[in-house]
Amino acid sequence: MNAERLSRLQKWILKRAYQNEHHGEGNFGKWVNYPITKAEIYRDYFELDIEGAGLFRSYGPFGGFRFVNKEAAKIKTVILSRSLAKLRARGYIMSFSAECGHGLGQNFELTKKGIAAAKSIIGNNGLEGLYNKPAEDIDEQT
Repeated sequence: MNAERLSRLQKWILKRAYQNEHHGEGNFGKWVNYPITKAEIYRDYFELDIEGAGLFRSYGPFGGFRFVNKEAAKIKTVILSRSLAKLRARGYIMSFSAECGHGLGQNFELTKKGIAAAKSIIGNNGLEGLYNKPAEDIDEQT
């Protein structure tokens, strides 16, 4: 990976997608991909759940839900959209639902460059913060 700096969210996306490794076999032989969805990022990174009709809800104590300030949710949506656009522009991820014609921009997978970057990040920082919302100081050094 060259001198391109990645945000904490971008690093988290690459690490999580790499951990989501899926293997399969089809008409063209065996395959492997590393998918991640926007819903997964909202749920596990931002601790938001997006229900139908665009309602944002957050996990509350005891596993319940509470509604979130719409302005705060909009800010997180902008942050996520920009982070994904930058990862796509740099060639780390691609949208894999484009061929299906539905859910365009909701499902992504790592490219070869993204796999190499994820391996580098995991090798340098380990997997801390992968399944929990990252602490403020994780990945700040790189």
